[in-house]
Amino acid sequence: MKMLSRIFWVAIFVWLLWRTQSTTGPTVDEQIPSFKGTTLTGQQIDQNALKGRVTVLEFWATWCPACISSLPTFQRLTQRIKQQTDAQTISVHVPRGASRTAIEQFMKRNGYDFRVVLDQTGALSAAFQIESIPTLVIVDKDGVVRKVKNGRLFGDEETIIEWLKPWRGSNTGSHMRSWGSISKTVLSP
Repeated sequence: MKMLSRIFWVAIFVWLLWRTQSTTGPTVDEQIPSFKGTTLTGQQIDQNALKGRVTVLEFWATWCPACISSLPTFQRLTQRIKQQTDAQTISVHVPRGASRTAIEQFMKRNGYDFRVVLDQTGALSAAFQIESIPTLVIVDKDGVVRKVKNGRLFGDEETIIEWLKPWRGSNTGSHMRSWGSISKTVLSP
């Protein structure tokens, strides 16, 4: 009986370990779902707004400590690719915990200027199968999910820029040189 109990607890431990290592979110190598959303500035965004550009989506909330610690990296990434014609960043604030006004104040207080889509009904998070935040999703120019990363963004934006390279198309070289020429000290908060 003791052996059976140990096997049971080992199985539970292995399952929990596997579950914490598994990625939640949209399926890699599949088309993004149809969606519609509105940014804090009133801009309408749907799946067609992502086509033609590599897009980095960040799902987050103002009440999430891991999200808050990731946002400076996301802001620096936004600044790095803001002038590029083949890449963009869009953040999605999940439906719980903050009003539109609170999110606007949070953005202003922290000096963030990345686009924020308000997912007030939770439809966008559900469409992208977001079960935990923060979750970063990289979508290629054709609207295909290429990478999903759950959890806090460690390090700096360089890692994310490296992740983008394979999907930026034939003009990657010239744009990547211009990204690389931007000084990190200028971008630091």
